[in-house]
Amino acid sequence: MIIGLFFAGIMNFGSYWFSDRIVLKIYGAEKVERSDRPDLYDAVERLAEDAGIPVPELYISKMDVPNAFATGRNPEHGVVCVTQGLLRNLEQEEVEGVIAHEMAHIKNRDTLINAVVATIAGAIAIIAEMVFWGALFSGKDEEGELLSAMAFMILTPLIATIIRTAISRKMEFRADSDAVSIQGKKEGLSSALRKISSANERKNSRHK
Repeated sequence: MIIGLFFAGIMNFGSYWFSDRIVLKIYGAEKVERSDRPDLYDAVERLAEDAGIPVPELYISKMDVPNAFATGRNPEHGVVCVTQGLLRNLEQEEVEGVIAHEMAHIKNRDTLINAVVATIAGAIAIIAEMVFWGALFSGKDEEGELLSAMAFMILTPLIATIIRTAISRKMEFRADSDAVSIQGKKEGLSSALRKISSANERKNSRHK
């Protein structure tokens, strides 16, 4: 168990500490200064003040898919990234609703929570594999023990994944609720989510 926690902790700590650099690189995002998008920058500053957190760095990705995300290891190193597709397809109030949602993730330190949950899930997966391979090469011919170890290896990570998904959904619901409080209205976010969902459905239908 200690070995599993150690290796899972090392991997996920690295991912957590450098999460902003990793995900921004994947999205091909570029940092935005006030002179580039004063309207958007002003909205980020206002929403950060309403959320009670330091103003996060603002990035824009050239992706056409309407999307946004928050990253950074704590509120002092927060980052909000929006895609060109989001800015092009949504109205200003809707964009602000989405940004407020991402502000909530930063305020609630969801990146840290994800890292902790991922570490525990990773440790469980490593322990399950150790149990299986330990039973396989133990030199014993007991079929029941080997089958039990195999079932443990398959079911335990599956249960961990289910728990991780449930926690992720809870964080999303909490961010939605907090976003309404931060922005002061719910129409922007609800309308934005409908448009984002519709855009993703159209994209999926084209790829079928």
